[in-house]
Amino acid sequence: MIKAKASIFLSDAHLNDLDEDTEAFHSLMRNAWRQGVEVFLLGDIFDLWFGKKTLTFPFQEKVIAEIASLSERGLAVHYIEGNRDFFLVGSWVEKYFKNIAERELAVQIGGKKILLLHGDTVNRHDIQYRFWKSLSKNSVAYSLFSAIPAGIALPLARNLEGKLKKTNPRFRYNFPEDEGRTFTSHATKKGYDTVIIGHYHVEKVITVDENERDTMLVCLPMWKENRRYYYINEAGGSGFRKFIPDTPLVE
Repeated sequence: MIKAKASIFLSDAHLNDLDEDTEAFHSLMRNAWRQGVEVFLLGDIFDLWFGKKTLTFPFQEKVIAEIASLSERGLAVHYIEGNRDFFLVGSWVEKYFKNIAERELAVQIGGKKILLLHGDTVNRHDIQYRFWKSLSKNSVAYSLFSAIPAGIALPLARNLEGKLKKTNPRFRYNFPEDEGRTFTSHATKKGYDTVIIGHYHVEKVITVDENERDTMLVCLPMWKENRRYYYINEAGGSGFRKFIPDTPLVE
C-alpha cells in the first residue's frame, strides 16, 4: 500500500505531438512539483508508448525528459500502464517514476484506501477487446515487433492505432456501469473506499453500496479534451477540477 500526500489523478492524455496539449501537460506537472502534489497517471498519456527506447517517438523524448527532470527535483509521479502502453515496467523509463505498475496500484491518502487501475479490463463482456489485449500485450509478439527497425515499426504502429480507433464502437464509447458496480463491490470487500479508473473518457462518480458500506467509483475523463482531473487532499476531501495554470491543484 502506497502512502501518499495530496494527489491528483488523470488519465488518457493521448499526447501525440509537441503542441498545446503537450505544453499544458508540462505545465500541470510543473505546477504539481511547485505545490508538492503527487501525480498519478492512469495510463495512455501518449497515443502509443513502447518500453523499448529505440521505439520512442521523437516528440515523446521531451515529455519523458520533463518527467525525469521534475522527478529528480522531488516530484512523485506514479504510473499505471494503459491499453496503449507496452512493457514499460522494467524498461528504461521506470527509473523516472516513484512507482510504475502493469495493472494496478493500491494507495492510502487521508485515511482512504484507494484502488487505481486503467480500467480497460473492468468490462468482462468486451470479449473482442480482451482478445486483442491478449495478443498486443503478448511478450513474444512484442519481442518480434521490437526487432523491426524503428523507421518501419513506428509508422506501422501508428497506422494500426489509427485503424483500431474506429473498431468496437459498442464498447469503446459506452461506460459499463453495471460492470463497474460489480468490480467496485469486489473492491469494497477487500477494504477499499474508492476505485479510480480511466479508459472510458467520461467523467463519472458512482456510489456503490455493499453491505451498508459506500464505496466510490470514479471514472476519469479524457484529460486531453477538457484538462480535467480528480484530486484527493490529505484530509480525504476529493473532487474534479479543471486545470488552470498557477492556481491550486488541490482544494
